[in-house]
Amino acid sequence: ETGPSHISNRRFLATLKRAGEIKNYVTHLNTSRGEDRWIGINARITYDESGDMLGIRGTARDITEQHLATQRIAHLAMHDALT
Repeated sequence: ETGPSHISNRRFLATLKRAGEIKNYVTHLNTSRGEDRWIGINARITYDESGDMLGIRGTARDITEQHLATQRIAHLAMHDALT
């Protein structure tokens, strides 16, 4: 199945392969409990001495609360509570 997360993963890997490094990549996923989570990823490809790819090194962190707060602020900025 080619769902939204599968497409996002393919886009992430294609960008990483092309650029060699990605900073502040944001992706959405659903947990096994059906919860929506937003994940921020920093990653880079590691190479051996001869230039062959060894793997990917990076960090991923749950940024759901930050993402939701940003969405709330954007919504408030676009919707005047008085009108």
